[in-house]
Amino acid sequence: MTERAEQMEWERVRWLACVLLTPHSKPGRTMQPRDLIRFPWDTLQPKVTKAQQQAGADMLMKIAKQKK
Repeated sequence: MTERAEQMEWERVRWLACVLLTPHSKPGRTMQPRDLIRFPWDTLQPKVTKAQQQAGADMLMKIAKQKK
């Protein structure tokens, strides 16, 4: 099993645990899967700024226009 496939399995388990526990939490409290457990790969993802997102979107739009 590849590392990415193993991560996806753990993500699925975390999501399932969240779904199963949500009805038993206090009313009005929202629960997210990352509230239950944090995995090492959760913190490895770099934060993307709005400017970086916009630059990426602009680049994709430019590529899409060139292909027409």
